[in-house]
Amino acid sequence: MSRKRNDVAGVFEKYHGSGIWYIRFRADGKYIKRKIGDRDEAEKALAAVHLAKKTHSPIVNLRARGETLGGLCDIYLKHIENPLNPEAPADVYGIKIRIRAMREAFGDRVASTIQASEIRRWLLSLKKKASTLNRYRSVLSSVFRYAKEEGYVTVNPVRDLKQFRVELPHPRWLSAKEEKDIRTVLGKWVKEAQLD
Repeated sequence: MSRKRNDVAGVFEKYHGSGIWYIRFRADGKYIKRKIGDRDEAEKALAAVHLAKKTHSPIVNLRARGETLGGLCDIYLKHIENPLNPEAPADVYGIKIRIRAMREAFGDRVASTIQASEIRRWLLSLKKKASTLNRYRSVLSSVFRYAKEEGYVTVNPVRDLKQFRVELPHPRWLSAKEEKDIRTVLGKWVKEAQLD
């Protein structure tokens, strides 16, 4: 009995119906996942990996390593805007604003050449609050993390950066009058709820 095309171990479609196929294999004791393209390309790529393992040859890079940060941003935006992606963030608008700033700073640079120290200097040059800088840092890290998962880069330089320290304001306690006013309002709400 012949094997169905969907039963090839190690070849899968992450989001059913997307037409984008991935391969999964084990190398050096770790599971590796790579986004390839269409189904036939994925099967050929997995066959090449198995052949390399049998002949003890190094597994060739399955993706070009010369992708610019602007290109990685496009790939990430396509990923988070995919309606079939169950992990899509709720705030895509804010992410797009931060990605626009990243493009202006690093868009034409090959992503694998960007260093953590450059990212820190760029973030500090934005002259924004620490909490805002942490949001920029988080989006850039997400771009690199997704690119690493997909095989475009091997390192996420943002991981080497500490988050900026956010100073929380001193807590303000209610005055006796404010507490009394709140208790009065809450008491009214409790009575109204009991009458209903």
